[in-house]
Amino acid sequence: MFFDSQLRFFRWTGIQANIKTFEALNIYSASIITRVTAQITQGVQKVFELPDDIVSSQLDSVFSDIKFLAVKIGMLKSNHVSKLSAKNLNSTLLTLLCLTL
Repeated sequence: MFFDSQLRFFRWTGIQANIKTFEALNIYSASIITRVTAQITQGVQKVFELPDDIVSSQLDSVFSDIKFLAVKIGMLKSNHVSKLSAKNLNSTLLTLLCLTL
């Protein structure tokens, strides 16, 4: 949930909303970016998909550094990225997996 300076509520999606939610719950989070968006509170105007090799490098880096108990998945951009994510998740013991479409 996000509020502006006049305490109006906004529903945002994406990585910013995820990080804010985790922070509010006192949970450490890490992220892997697959797409960069231009968006406002009314919606997404433009999407740029990062190359698969960049996404793959992010997955390898983050999963080799941190042992996760829970993972939230959104915006998987391709079959290849889905398979890379599954490969990393197969070697991780999770308490919770949340998939958003």
